[in-house]
Amino acid sequence: MSWITAHPSRAAWALLPFVFVGLIGLAFQKGFFGQAPDRPQEAAFRGMPSTYGDLTADQFVAIFDRLIFSAKDGWHLDHLVRWEEKELTFASDAPSDSEEAEQIRSVTRLLSRLTRRTFVEVSNPRLANIGIRFDEPRQLQPGEEPNDPAKSEPACRTSIHSVVHPDARLYTQYIGQYRTEVPLIVKAWVHIRNDLSAERKQACIVEQLVRALGVYNDLPGQPSIFSGSTEISTLTETDSAVIRALYDSRLTSGMRRAQALKAVRAWFAEDLADEGR
Repeated sequence: MSWITAHPSRAAWALLPFVFVGLIGLAFQKGFFGQAPDRPQEAAFRGMPSTYGDLTADQFVAIFDRLIFSAKDGWHLDHLVRWEEKELTFASDAPSDSEEAEQIRSVTRLLSRLTRRTFVEVSNPRLANIGIRFDEPRQLQPGEEPNDPAKSEPACRTSIHSVVHPDARLYTQYIGQYRTEVPLIVKAWVHIRNDLSAERKQACIVEQLVRALGVYNDLPGQPSIFSGSTEISTLTETDSAVIRALYDSRLTSGMRRAQALKAVRAWFAEDLADEGR
């Protein structure tokens, strides 16, 4: 006879903490504690103003939500994930005196101002927080069509790696403060095809280095570096505002989506007030 069958009442009391934790997790998953807004649909962005100062708080929060809490492949984040280091290292395999290398340095100087992080160039992409590779195009196999869309390579892409930091803490207004496991970005790889035109390569450098900070989705219908348009090669004012908001001191990795969007709304109001708009 097992201990459980011999002592059913004690077993029930022993299982209560696990049941309680499970119910709390389910409540958060279903949004019972602070309902997050519905995720904005793609069509909602096409009628928005193209100028940052003309956006409403709801519109800016929707833009932030799409770029930071969802991805192109359809999956969604429920917690904020970003770099927490104050100093980020970067390295590329481009020759140090090349135009590409100088463009990377120029972009990191801009990102340093937007994020209030220090970007330090190192020599080895494998050892850097952000590694940039200029890849040669894939060799065609015998009988393979050069423009086969099923096998075509993207002009540029970024892969972000995150790990669980067991000592991180998650704050909520409902549960108080408790220990949890929060994913933090620990490495980002930027891949850019080396056979691109100089203009396209420059746009890829800007877009993918920004994506390496924790930007996962596109922004359709807006004049944005994330719009997918090959005509835009620099950050717009709205793009820059999203990065400034993402790295504001009120946000941190592990914040739940509803909590983070509430902080972004407050940040947006203060930012417009500071600009006198």
